[in-house]
Amino acid sequence: MSYRVFLAELLLAECDDRARRRSERRIKAAQFPREKSLRAFDFDATPTSTRPSSTTSRPANVARYGRVDLLCIDELGYMKLDRRAAELLFQVLTEREEKNSVAIASNDSFTGWGKTVTDPRLCTAIVDRLTFCGNVIETGIES
Repeated sequence: MSYRVFLAELLLAECDDRARRRSERRIKAAQFPREKSLRAFDFDATPTSTRPSSTTSRPANVARYGRVDLLCIDELGYMKLDRRAAELLFQVLTEREEKNSVAIASNDSFTGWGKTVTDPRLCTAIVDRLTFCGNVIETGIES
């Protein structure tokens, strides 16, 4: 593990811990009479309710990378993403949409991203997530 990867993991762990403590402080300050969560809800007792799937099935990394203030992705397009990796990237971008910033560096224009994300619909969705209310800065240089 490189020092950069170690430092990034350490930073994410610190951000997770701070978010957890902030949430605990807010719950305590709210002075709820008793704590209730979706995990404790009895779905069997209410036959018309359906159990949510997206809150419990999303990978922990999606939530983790969704919480940091600024997510920097360097050299997007350098390596081809398989379908699962592209789906995870899309989920992270969706999690961050209109809440947190993303900075991406790429030597490819959006039209070239089809080589990186080979599913055209998924590629279009990722570009859409990035460009919605975003700023695109093109330097016009190779590197």
